[in-house]
Amino acid sequence: MTEASSHVILKMDILSFALEVSTMYRSETDILNLLKLNISTARHCILDVSWKNDTHSVSFSRLYCIRSGEGWLRYGDKSVTLQGGYAYLIPAHLEVSYGCTELEKIYFHISLLGFEKTDL
Repeated sequence: MTEASSHVILKMDILSFALEVSTMYRSETDILNLLKLNISTARHCILDVSWKNDTHSVSFSRLYCIRSGEGWLRYGDKSVTLQGGYAYLIPAHLEVSYGCTELEKIYFHISLLGFEKTDL
């Protein structure tokens, strides 16, 4: 088993995600001050059936905020349906397959670095 295969995709409705993030940034704890969030890409796109890949792994985490439509992600023996109104956090190095029929998303390529410069 590779290290990435033990990761899971986190699904959260967008309102709850926004509340969690705003709460996190209001908390002034020592550990948060040691973290560094790097956003290397932030984009909006509308996708069709051409957005697909059989197996894909990248060195950064991905955050997908789905506005509308439907798609899917598969990793290991699990499948996740991408739905409008939800945010999905895909950990770095996780091998995923993906696709959709039609999907509108805002996405971010992120790295959350801890005090040892390790992507969390």
